[in-house]
Amino acid sequence: MCKYVNILAFVLAGLMVAGCTAHRQAVVDPRPTEEPPELPTRVYRSANFSCAVAGTTVSGQVRMAEDSIIWASVSKVIELGRATATPDSVIVYAKAMGRCFRGTYDDIYTRFHYRTSFADLQEMLLAPDADEQLRLLALRFGVDASVHFQPWRELKEPSFPMYVPPQARSL
Repeated sequence: MCKYVNILAFVLAGLMVAGCTAHRQAVVDPRPTEEPPELPTRVYRSANFSCAVAGTTVSGQVRMAEDSIIWASVSKVIELGRATATPDSVIVYAKAMGRCFRGTYDDIYTRFHYRTSFADLQEMLLAPDADEQLRLLALRFGVDASVHFQPWRELKEPSFPMYVPPQARSL
């Protein structure tokens, strides 16, 4: 029995030494190293806006990570609501009413008969005439609004907070 234990110990020790030697050889690579390709830098932007509807003015902020997420918050003394749009979904939380819409761009079309996409929203917000495009969009829904966007500014990594309480009812 002792003879078999010695043979097993010898085999295991041999495998460990062989493994260590193979590991050392694998770590030392004689080929020159290549620089890893640079990943594209994500551009983060933010803009403040104000909007007047029937004599009432609200203000807000839009944040964007290009081709990834658009986030907006609207306030009038207190925060009234938030919205987040990604390439495949939209969440609108009317905080003051405790109501929420979660869906896709197809759901927006079904509910509001307005066809849009993430790319369309992003293009509209970044357009030089964003004020006018948003005013026309509001008119399409029967709301006479004046919108004023301040210039976009670049940010380091901003946050996109979007908490919706479980008790929020569907919009």
